[in-house]
Amino acid sequence: MELARPIAERGGAAVPFLIDQLSSEKDDVAVRDILLIFDAMASTRAYDDRADSSLMGALTSLVSAMKDKDWQAICLKRLQRIRKSR
Repeated sequence: MELARPIAERGGAAVPFLIDQLSSEKDDVAVRDILLIFDAMASTRAYDDRADSSLMGALTSLVSAMKDKDWQAICLKRLQRIRKSR
């Protein structure tokens, strides 16, 4: 999680890597951590997450499928923050 900001600062260049990670790592912790990076991208305006409909759809699906309801609630809030960014 310490690397969220440096990865987020790469903006669009980091997106393919993160999407690959989401495809291969679907456990709650991986989804939470990757969502943190996308949240940082949105808040620093390094990448317009909202405009990437396939990314937002994938994030929404993965968060909806989370098993840990506490992490899911936190991730839902983070996803809402991304949607409202810009």
